[in-house]
Amino acid sequence: MRDLLRTAHAVVVGVERYAGGSVWNLDGPVRDALAYARRLLDAGLPPERLTLLASPLPANSAAVERSGLDHRPADRESVHRTLFRELPARSGELFFLAWSGHGLVDPSGRRRLLYADAVPEDIRSLDLDAALSAWRSDLVPSFPRQLWLMDACQVFADPAGVGGALRPDPVPVGTLRERAGQYALFACAPGQTAREGGSAGTGPFTSQVLGVMDEFIEGGVDKRSVNDGWPGDPQAVVEALRERINAAGAAGDTRQTPTYFWHSGPDGQNERWSRPHPPSPPVLAARPSREQRRRLLDTLERVPAMADPDTRSSVIRQLPPDIAASVPRPTVTRFALLDLIDTCLSFPGGLHELLDALDMVDGGTTAGAAFAAAVRDVTGPP
Repeated sequence: MRDLLRTAHAVVVGVERYAGGSVWNLDGPVRDALAYARRLLDAGLPPERLTLLASPLPANSAAVERSGLDHRPADRESVHRTLFRELPARSGELFFLAWSGHGLVDPSGRRRLLYADAVPEDIRSLDLDAALSAWRSDLVPSFPRQLWLMDACQVFADPAGVGGALRPDPVPVGTLRERAGQYALFACAPGQTAREGGSAGTGPFTSQVLGVMDEFIEGGVDKRSVNDGWPGDPQAVVEALRERINAAGAAGDTRQTPTYFWHSGPDGQNERWSRPHPPSPPVLAARPSREQRRRLLDTLERVPAMADPDTRSSVIRQLPPDIAASVPRPTVTRFALLDLIDTCLSFPGGLHELLDALDMVDGGTTAGAAFAAAVRDVTGPP
């Protein structure tokens, strides 16, 4: 696994100081970024294969300099240059990204991570859903294994409050391809805030992830080791984190509800997981057969409202907030519809919620009735 890490690349981002002024500042994300960097370097990552994007508060600038790591500010130019120009040309098996700072869900349901040069009249922010899609496409030939960790809020932006300040953040678009190893984990569920009550100035999510990394690097009570999966198998990290978070919940720690998404290419899986509280058996959503899934996709594609991205976004906004915020937004219509179906399938009753949303903007069409029949074939009556 250490040989694998020598060809990996990691990006750690800590955004504490924002151009928007002191009211936006945070104290802690740069410590998060440096803690991730230390674990990765201890595990065998060469320093030249680690990119540190840090915008520290003045009090934390010295810690960045003491690290001895080359670093850039966590502004839009640096993030885009790193993620969409430099790294796609690199080769390697594993990509690791950890981001700590402000985040939100915009009015169209897309997850955003704020850059250091964000200001109230121009809330510059990474379109994370688009970035994940780009890194699942032919734009990134290497890095089949990916682990993305976001310790940031997912509060819903008020359309009236942000006005035109949340502008599009264009990201390169490629052709999606089968990629079974991209994992994205979030510190909190849609609508929640992050970074409350962690140890050593970190959020609970980052504290848990660092604990998992320590188990693999040093060997924990369960005798995990580098050879058990870290860093080559992101799924092993995910499962270990799931165990820790469920254990924290069982012990009464309810400060955070990390939410987990796994994107696996245009025809693959899209899993959503949140720590149950109180601990309870999971409620399983219906899983269609291949033929039923194809029928869902074919009939939904014929619904007029689904053909246009704007009307499709209107439908998604009618969904319950946790579903709407979970829907990826690829630009290719068929892929977008497949992601929409798979997301709704991951929520109990999600397909019926989609029918209700469609009825708001496209009620009474023959195509809509055909999709409703396909839904009933999978789930039975609502």
